[in-house]
Amino acid sequence: MTTGRLDPIRLCAVAAACGCGLVLAPWPSAAGAVGAVLVLVAARSRADRDARGPARLGALVALAAALFGISALRSAALLRAASARYAATLGELPAPALCAFRARVASSPVVLERGAGPRPSGADDGARARAPS
Repeated sequence: MTTGRLDPIRLCAVAAACGCGLVLAPWPSAAGAVGAVLVLVAARSRADRDARGPARLGALVALAAALFGISALRSAALLRAASARYAATLGELPAPALCAFRARVASSPVVLERGAGPRPSGADDGARARAPS
């Protein structure tokens, strides 16, 4: 990239990339668009020296704005289509099966060891503690 010269292909690529991100990340996209505008403003002063410069710059601005808008619309449409496909997929899938039952705890899952602390009344040495019935 040469210094002091505006690269129209890169500028249009930045505009298209900023448009794609506009739907999900508006602030970074806006920052990229502002950066592209600042580059264009800096290029305008150089373009004024050339007789055909302002016309080329105007066409470049129009092209970059069109790419920005088209990419934003395209990404919004793709996200809407993906949401619709997701909803349709959820409608086709069966609901998850849920199991429910009642249970009664017969004994504690903790084994009491000899001399390891207080034992519940009626517990045998090394046996599981039993819940009162």
